[in-house]
Amino acid sequence: MTEFIHRGGDKTRQNRELFNAIAQRYDFLNHLLSLGLDFLWRKKLVKSLPVKVVGPVLDVATGTGDLALAILKQRPDITVIGVDNSPAMLEIAEQKMIARSSVYETVVGAAEQLPFKNNKFAVVAIAFGLRNIGFYSAALNEFQRVLQPGGRLLILEFGQPTAPVFGQLFRFYFHRILPLIGSIISGTKAYRYLPESVDNFPPREELQRLITAAGFDELTLTKLTGGVVNLVRAVKPI
Repeated sequence: MTEFIHRGGDKTRQNRELFNAIAQRYDFLNHLLSLGLDFLWRKKLVKSLPVKVVGPVLDVATGTGDLALAILKQRPDITVIGVDNSPAMLEIAEQKMIARSSVYETVVGAAEQLPFKNNKFAVVAIAFGLRNIGFYSAALNEFQRVLQPGGRLLILEFGQPTAPVFGQLFRFYFHRILPLIGSIISGTKAYRYLPESVDNFPPREELQRLITAAGFDELTLTKLTGGVVNLVRAVKPI
């Protein structure tokens, strides 16, 4: 594990401490609280990878490595480098990879200041991590910088459900039930942060504007599970 020190804002530091604290229970709670749907959402992202990937894939906010594992399971020919702000999460990711004999490199660092050369990666992917970043525009500019010309950006992130009845049920679960279960199992109040982070995340139209402003084109946004999750695809122009 290589460590890169980022001198970013309060949100970045706070989230580093938060995810270090919940790392041991993170996977179990993720799968439980999403009712197992997180596996399906990541598979959707993996299916959006180019047929031919020439160069490594960067998994930003890799956490405990679930997206990297999903990529390597379907595309063992791909090299994945994971970067995350939480050393505790990366330790778990590395343990999971060793158990599966997967080739996977991790770097401790922040998305707003990636420790990589320009035009290094064929794909930059981030699953459920963009809303945790302190400075969205800075991170998106970094994604654009490290991508090869013609490289693909893939983002999975929570959104607001679009169907009225389903949306009401989801919001009740998301704001009342999920934080309660998360707090009981994790022994912390950290899971109260999840609905707050989604509520404070830019809406779809603003997210698309930010991605376009960072220099991406060919942008598409697909709503998954009634809009609970957004899958965004974009390309760095050649």
